[in-house]
Amino acid sequence: MKKAFTAMFLTFALFASSADVYGAGLKINEDGTSEVISDSLISDKVEIISEPVDITEGITAYSVMPFAETGSDQGYFYDQLNDLDKQIYDTIDSEIDLILDGTIDKIEFVIPDQYNIYLDKAENESEKDRYYYYDENDNEIDYNLTKAIFTYLGYDHIEYFWLNNKTISLGIGYNQVSNRIGSLIFLSGNSKYAPPYDASSAPKEIEKVDSRTNDIITDIPDNATRYKKLQIINDWLVDNNTYNPYVAAGDEVSYNKANKVAWMLTSALLYGNGNETAKYPVCEGYAEAFKFLCDSMDIPCIIVTSKTHEWNAVQMDDGKWYYVDVTFNDPIIIGDDEDKIKEAIEKNRYKHFLIGGNNQNIVNDKDHIVSLYEDLELPVSISEYDYIYSNTGDADMDGYLTEADAALMLKDISGISKMTAEQSASGDIDGDGEITLVDVTKLLEKIG
Repeated sequence: MKKAFTAMFLTFALFASSADVYGAGLKINEDGTSEVISDSLISDKVEIISEPVDITEGITAYSVMPFAETGSDQGYFYDQLNDLDKQIYDTIDSEIDLILDGTIDKIEFVIPDQYNIYLDKAENESEKDRYYYYDENDNEIDYNLTKAIFTYLGYDHIEYFWLNNKTISLGIGYNQVSNRIGSLIFLSGNSKYAPPYDASSAPKEIEKVDSRTNDIITDIPDNATRYKKLQIINDWLVDNNTYNPYVAAGDEVSYNKANKVAWMLTSALLYGNGNETAKYPVCEGYAEAFKFLCDSMDIPCIIVTSKTHEWNAVQMDDGKWYYVDVTFNDPIIIGDDEDKIKEAIEKNRYKHFLIGGNNQNIVNDKDHIVSLYEDLELPVSISEYDYIYSNTGDADMDGYLTEADAALMLKDISGISKMTAEQSASGDIDGDGEITLVDVTKLLEKIG
């Protein structure tokens, strides 16, 4: 039997807009001055953009949509969600491509019968726009209905840049008699696309991103070590981007000149050094482009956020995870001495490349104090120490696995010539502390 439902729509700002050199949130005061926002990524303020109205015919009760199977496509933060959030996440995953091709214009999730979440509007006039959630025993529960979609778009699947980093509207369908929430409807702002994209521009931009990504990746040899691959990605982003000068300026007039693309991965992949200065990237653009390229090469990579910044962590061949902050590797350098500028660029290029948690460049630095959304935590343990280039088989340390490495090892084993301590550490694939035929065999297997 069809039940009577009421729908309401809430608006949540997913990511605070970046404002300082490293992407802090910016609050514009009435007098024109600005200040850095340092509370949380998600605003506690909830805005009701339409009062509840009866749309009985508008929502069908419990028409459960098919859930995507949980598998390798799920991101690193997925396992931190509760069972209900995982189902919402899976529904988003199974339906999101249908938004782009125009099959649907919203994602609807019907809450299964076993979950009982009830809605109650605050009676206090000062909190008239606030709603509370209760369980079947009338106990107030702390539940964020946007957590699943935020985790999906903000951390695990940044490839959906045409929806990411923007305002997601949440529609709630609930029974007018019992107040039980029966369904959730996810939209993006006033349309299904995040500004500045629409049905015409989003597919075209996706093609540009795919083309640029292929151009970058095809230039990376298959026999490159993971270190070399990441080095090439880092170098490409540093050499082809400039931090958005309008956002770096920090004042209201300059800040408003920045294009919304600056907070998307497209900024660093497509617009970082052209004539469209307003589209130059901020930290989100750098970090999400870095993750997108890593994902495209099957290199484990996650987004890391603080209250003012965004960067990455990647897993290396030693099994440990390390930080990479391309934004900090590409600082704004002011001056007219070309040689000094080039020197400064090279000095900073790897300053935040594969560093550990105790690296003095980030210890006690407010921009690198990890502060993830809601109660999410880093799904991996970051190495305490910086990455040491070793255990790859790359005996000559040129960044590639070739027969030359095997030849160098065989000369060492036979006594013809000895490898340096650094070369031995780099070539020692099995990690037993010495170069043997086992290392040569494993290297040749890698080379194929």
